[in-house]
Amino acid sequence: VKAIADQPNINALFDDEAGIVHQHGGVHIGIAAQTPSGLVVPVVKHAEARDIWDCAAEVFRLAEAARSGTAA
Repeated sequence: VKAIADQPNINALFDDEAGIVHQHGGVHIGIAAQTPSGLVVPVVKHAEARDIWDCAAEVFRLAEAARSGTAA
């Protein structure tokens, strides 16, 4: 997340037709988790507003929810 703050174009897309770079406001990080049904990618939303410990807790929570089948 810090790298994105230092290099905001990492969290952006280029609109070919308009010729502009659109920078996204939020930072959302997908984490792959293996489940009995296959691979899923739960997403930590608004990681830019979280500290490292909160991100880690959310990754753990989302991975456990994915594995138990309770993820939305």
